[in-house]
Amino acid sequence: MAFNKTVLASLLGGNLIDDPQANSTPQHDVTGGTGPIHLVRINNVNNAYKVYVKFYDLAAGVTVGTTVPHMIVFAPPNKDVQWNFNGVPFTTGISYACVIEAGTAGTTSPAADVAIAIEAG
Repeated sequence: MAFNKTVLASLLGGNLIDDPQANSTPQHDVTGGTGPIHLVRINNVNNAYKVYVKFYDLAAGVTVGTTVPHMIVFAPPNKDVQWNFNGVPFTTGISYACVIEAGTAGTTSPAADVAIAIEAG
């Protein structure tokens, strides 16, 4: 499933990316440009294992398992978590994928749906 992008009228002046079925297929350049990430919410209530959302500072060309992530955020098993940041900069583009293994090499999609939301400027 594809992600949805909403332009936010907020003090952060950014975008809200909502992906109800994040998986190991990379989503490229989700904000349509550069900017910082302020918030990541990961709903992992349907899985009995950790999941990791890998963020790439690239607009295209991500190969999950080979391309080194710019940032990795995790959610514990059966949890819905939110991570707040003071603006992690992305200078080329914001791309991401969701897998069940930590580090660069992981490539396995979660078995059950993982919903993620990203607020980025």
